[in-house]
Amino acid sequence: MKVHSAIIKPLQRAESGVSYHWQCLDSHNRMLGPVQTGTAEQVSQQLKGKPGILLLDASDVVDSRVQVPVKQQKQLSQLLAFEVEPQLASDISQLHIAGHVVANDDIAVAHLDRSIMVDTIADLESAGVEIAHCYSEGHLFEGKAEHWLLVQNPATDSVTCCWGEGRYCAVKSSQVSVLLDSLLAENRQPDAITVLAPVVEDAAQVTAIVRRQTSASVQVEAGEHISWQWISFGGEFRAVDLRQGEFQAPVRWGRKIGWLRMPAMAATLALTMYIVATALSTYQANRQFDALQVAIEDSYRQAMPQGVLVDATQQLRSQLAQLSGNTEGPGLLLILDQVAPALSAISGIRVQRLNYSAGRQELNLSVSAQTNEDILSFNDALNEAGLNARTQNITRQGESHLAQFVIFATGVS
Repeated sequence: MKVHSAIIKPLQRAESGVSYHWQCLDSHNRMLGPVQTGTAEQVSQQLKGKPGILLLDASDVVDSRVQVPVKQQKQLSQLLAFEVEPQLASDISQLHIAGHVVANDDIAVAHLDRSIMVDTIADLESAGVEIAHCYSEGHLFEGKAEHWLLVQNPATDSVTCCWGEGRYCAVKSSQVSVLLDSLLAENRQPDAITVLAPVVEDAAQVTAIVRRQTSASVQVEAGEHISWQWISFGGEFRAVDLRQGEFQAPVRWGRKIGWLRMPAMAATLALTMYIVATALSTYQANRQFDALQVAIEDSYRQAMPQGVLVDATQQLRSQLAQLSGNTEGPGLLLILDQVAPALSAISGIRVQRLNYSAGRQELNLSVSAQTNEDILSFNDALNEAGLNARTQNITRQGESHLAQFVIFATGVS
């Protein structure tokens, strides 16, 4: 069958460079042929411009769950760092954090060292491999609440336990017993547990621990790439795509509009002919415009004999706006008249600083609040009042949350 894309998983970095395992997929994300191993250049030669799906080792990506109210999820990317930071022991600035709405308030969150994303994506894309998506392999394993998976990776001396759809945790092999105790204390014991390992001997110790601590039916599957057979993109897809935020995949215009190449060439030729045919009339129009501009400046000088003349038309508009407040917008007082009810409605909001630009019809408002919800509610109240409000720079200072609002009247942006 025809290759549509490929799963690409980086191996441990060696002196000769980074190598990869990859598995080709058809248009229905079904695996084609054997798992292959090679460099980024060899992956590129195999795909021939087809997109790749980057698969990171589960031990590199931490999975967690947070609760975010639905009405706050429109600013999810800004809130994830605040929600996850208390759980972290490392510097949050060195991490890449991504999220995915699982259901209602339940948000799946994945974070990892951002240098892994930077280095791996740069290496593959510099070789010509277009990375469309990036996932943790733990999110793609077909683990279920009644059937857990334990995936052993001797190369990293780690074991990944998948105890439900999209739920997993990777620990060192020596910590498997502690992990099972923790999971069994919070979850119902599964009916079956499958241990995956490159060879049967690698699974012996883990299998013994599982049989000692559970009464579940235990089976062992072994093979060099056995874990790849338990990866799935089907069903209700709940994996967190790490290709978001600063790592958002660029738009591949060549792929999207490649079929338009010939029509575009014809349109370009027609446009060139049109430009040549209208060049003389455009030149005449420019001369008429210059003459009109001189007349406008003469009229301005008659009305305003003093001051520096730069752009007569714009200067007249600005002066009228400052005097009447209605040439290009409603003016400060009318904007404040619309902002005041929103401030009164949200009791937790306190104004810290106010700045108004008459030229841009822009009101900058710095506020503090006890919760992020108050800030988001204030933003909604401004929009319901007919204002165009944007929230910027939500930060935390002690027990307070600070935010900057840029507010325009309706129709001004």
